[in-house]
Amino acid sequence: MTFEVLTICGSLRKGSSNANLIEAYIRCAPTGISFSSLDTIAALPIYNPDMDVEPMPTVVAETRRKVRAADLLVFSTPEYIHSLPAALKNLLEWLVGDPEFHGKKAVVLHANSSSTFALTELKEVLSTMAAQILDHACVVVDLGSNKLNIDQILQNDEIRASLTRSSNQLVQDLTRPR
Repeated sequence: MTFEVLTICGSLRKGSSNANLIEAYIRCAPTGISFSSLDTIAALPIYNPDMDVEPMPTVVAETRRKVRAADLLVFSTPEYIHSLPAALKNLLEWLVGDPEFHGKKAVVLHANSSSTFALTELKEVLSTMAAQILDHACVVVDLGSNKLNIDQILQNDEIRASLTRSSNQLVQDLTRPR
C-alpha cells in the first residue's frame, strides 16, 4: 500500500532551507510513501469569504483537491516578523472553510534557526482547523544556517536520523487502523 503525502513549504524562495529540509525528509523516507508538493500557494488569490463559494477560483478548487487527496500533510515554514509567512497563512485561510480538512493528519518540520513563534503558531492554527497533528513525528532541527543545501542537511547524522525516525513513524501511523 502506498500513502499519499503532500508537502507544503511556507517559503516561496527557491532553494529555501525549508524546501531543502522537505526534500531531505523525502530522501529519508521508507518505501510506501508517495510524496507530492503543493505548488499552488503563490497563485492563490488573497482569501475573501465572498469568493469561498461555488464556483470558486480554479486554483483554490485544485488546491483543495490536492489537500483532500493526501493521507497526510508535511509542513515546513520560515518565520517572518514573528509569524507565519503571508502566503502560508493565506493557504490555511482557504483550507479552513473546507469541511474535508477536519481530521487531516499533519506533521511539522521546523528548521530552527532562532525562530520561536512560527512553529507554535502553525501548530495552533492547524489545531484550530481540527487537523490531527502527529507530534511524535514532528521534527525540530537546528540547521545552523538557512544556506544549507539538501546534501549538507543529509550529511548531518543527527538531522538525518531525526528525519528518518519521523518518516518511519508516518508509515506506522498511516497503517494503524482507525
